[in-house]
Amino acid sequence: MAGENGHFSLDVAKGDVLVCSFVGFATKEVIVGDSDLIEVLLTEQSYLLEPGAFRDKYKGKLMPPPPPPKRGNEKMLPSPPSPSSVSGKAEFYVVETMPEYKGGMERYFASLYTLVTQIGKEKGLSGLVKVEFTVNHKGEVVQVRPLDNYDSPEALEATRIVRKLDEWNPGKQRGKAVICKLVVPVEF
Repeated sequence: MAGENGHFSLDVAKGDVLVCSFVGFATKEVIVGDSDLIEVLLTEQSYLLEPGAFRDKYKGKLMPPPPPPKRGNEKMLPSPPSPSSVSGKAEFYVVETMPEYKGGMERYFASLYTLVTQIGKEKGLSGLVKVEFTVNHKGEVVQVRPLDNYDSPEALEATRIVRKLDEWNPGKQRGKAVICKLVVPVEF
């Protein structure tokens, strides 16, 4: 049972493995030692969107995005990576259902590369900026920020582009909409 300040107690034995997780944070495993007090600090986690084959198909091209896929034919995003485990077995995923771009990931990357190509040519931009963003429980894109080249014109435009592509279905945990952080490489 948890107290007012969030402290609680568990019956565990030395050598037991505690798996601590919370949506939007990296899972952490702690092996119980001799101490009566165990402090666990979870760190925020983002999932990387990999452009894969979409990069080769759309980078540098100006084209309308493809039509949305028919429901059931395509998985929108790969499952998140399983947490590491002391036992070598994956126990669970932090987010059961990842956010999905309305129309599919091919449509997302086609739109991304079209905007990048247009703006990159107009403004003479080049280079790569990784942009982190959050898809909130309503499917809105919020907290958009570059992870590198912070003050560059490329970072400014990359964050603007990612913010513009805001048609998402939220991630879900146990059937309820949750927030999820994603990272996308934006290459001019």
